Amino acid sequence: MLVRWMLGLGLVMLIAAACAGPYGKITEMASPTVVGDSFRTVVVIAADDDQNSLQITAKVRQQLNDGGVTALRRSGMWSIERDALADICPLGEASNIHGLLFVLWDTLSLYDCRTHKPAYQIRGGMRGTDAMVKRLLAFLRVPGD
Repeated sequence: MLVRWMLGLGLVMLIAAACAGPYGKITEMASPTVVGDSFRTVVVIAADDDQNSLQITAKVRQQLNDGGVTALRRSGMWSIERDALADICPLGEASNIHGLLFVLWDTLSLYDCRTHKPAYQIRGGMRGTDAMVKRLLAFLRVPGD
């Protein structure tokens, strides 16, 4: 009886540890050379063509607009992020677009349009886009946050 109880307890602890693992963890990477408050106008696009990604992208765009960032929509299909960057943010040309944000259900990746370098990336696992957008807005240092 005691052995069954110990095995049951061990199983419960193992399941609890698995649930609290990387699925709920948020990881952020910010560029040391690109400052967040330089992004005022950002194009927000889905990182893939899945219908759910397109809906999540629209929600993220609205949250950024509500948070004080000018978040724009841009239609198009690109095979890789580099192609989207070259099309939306041509190097060497003056532009009023400061950044390009790629959206997946668990990742937001912001690129600097002036340099095409990654400025910020956040992976939220199962925490959702609301938590990721909140942290992105903190990186962008939007007045009033």
